[in-house]
Amino acid sequence: MAKQKTARDLALEVLLRVERTKSYANLLLSPALAKSTLSERDRALATELVYGTVRTWGTLDWVLQERSRMPLDKLEPSVRMILRLGAYQLLYTRIPPSAACFEAVEQAKKASHAGSVRFVNAVLRRLSRERTQLKFPDISADPVGHISLKYSHPEWLVRRWLERLGLEETVALCQANNLVPPLCLRVNTTLIQRAELVAHMENRGFTVDAHHIVPEALYLRGAGAVEKLPGYEEGLFTVQDESSMLAAYALAPKAGERVLDVCAGPGGKTTHLAELMKDKGEIWALDIHPHKLALISKSATRLRLGCIKVQEGDGRKLPVEFQEAFGKVLVDAPCSGTGVLRRRADLRWHKTPEELVTLPKLQLEILTSAARAVVAGGVLVYSTCSLEPEENLEVVNAFLASRPDFRLADMGPSLENIIQESTLRQGFLQLYPHKHKVDGFFLARLERHEEGTAHG
Repeated sequence: MAKQKTARDLALEVLLRVERTKSYANLLLSPALAKSTLSERDRALATELVYGTVRTWGTLDWVLQERSRMPLDKLEPSVRMILRLGAYQLLYTRIPPSAACFEAVEQAKKASHAGSVRFVNAVLRRLSRERTQLKFPDISADPVGHISLKYSHPEWLVRRWLERLGLEETVALCQANNLVPPLCLRVNTTLIQRAELVAHMENRGFTVDAHHIVPEALYLRGAGAVEKLPGYEEGLFTVQDESSMLAAYALAPKAGERVLDVCAGPGGKTTHLAELMKDKGEIWALDIHPHKLALISKSATRLRLGCIKVQEGDGRKLPVEFQEAFGKVLVDAPCSGTGVLRRRADLRWHKTPEELVTLPKLQLEILTSAARAVVAGGVLVYSTCSLEPEENLEVVNAFLASRPDFRLADMGPSLENIIQESTLRQGFLQLYPHKHKVDGFFLARLERHEEGTAHG
């Protein structure tokens, strides 16, 4: 009878596939856990090991290379990954060092030959002895190297943030990106009030924490699988970060209005718009990816929302019938995602500086196209989950230069009751994880002049 797979075995398999296929960890871990027979405790351990290892990948490789007589890239992939897993446990968890080293050696026995077993044992035993005396580059002489290695972020991104935010804020941002974010739920106010859902959860043994910004948000501790939470199937809530909830508030739709959500998948903002409209009116959800449209429809059904219509289409080329057909339009543009690094553990290692050249062109194309759907006197909201100016205010300013019939509009009436930021009156908002305790997010509210005409 085959020996049952352990949490570490599952983590190793997923991590090897992440490295081999360059896939995102969450896309590989979720199906692996679904097929496993691990206990809840071991599922939690496997999840921690996978996400923790990919989050700290850069630092782990540096620490291991300092203690290895062989270049890491010359090692067998399985041996290299076993070392990373062991190093993560030694440096970032409360797992006893003896257990971390023992389990790594046991994995090496199954994955490679006796020489590799001795090598893994020697490297990790040395790291176990030296783990409290790691020497990072001096922060004064090499701030980029220090922050990059101590807080495990790519150097190019650290360099950008240092230039724009300074040393103290860059360190705080990187630290915030390394914290595991809490599970944030958005109450479906068409079905239940926040106080009722809080009581519903607390009566079933969950700890509920208060929102930071948005009144219909709540945080749940020790939740486990979202789909198994009480009230999920009944549509009482959906998972969404508070920062993303602000997009619907900025657009401020009213019951009975006609709204367009461009780049709508997977539907978090679309369904929030419907809830704010009390499910009265008409929301068109446009997306280029059919599988995302399917997710929107599935979410709308679960949340008991009937005002959402989905349509496949490219945001850069709106259907003719959408021209000047909507009073409210939301563009949540594809972006680098530098505001959600805490939520996407390995995203930092997939991003490149080149994206900040190519993405703004796409974002401007989509924003310019979406603007053609806005009626005179209507509102256009542009949002991203990026911290980078090239994707945010610079895109908005480039758009305004080509569309003088639009202008940045005061967001105070829509948002100042829930968040206080000096730029609201100027028509835009930038949120940071280390400042606001939510995902990084950018918002701009644009209004089309009554006297303006649509551009072809």
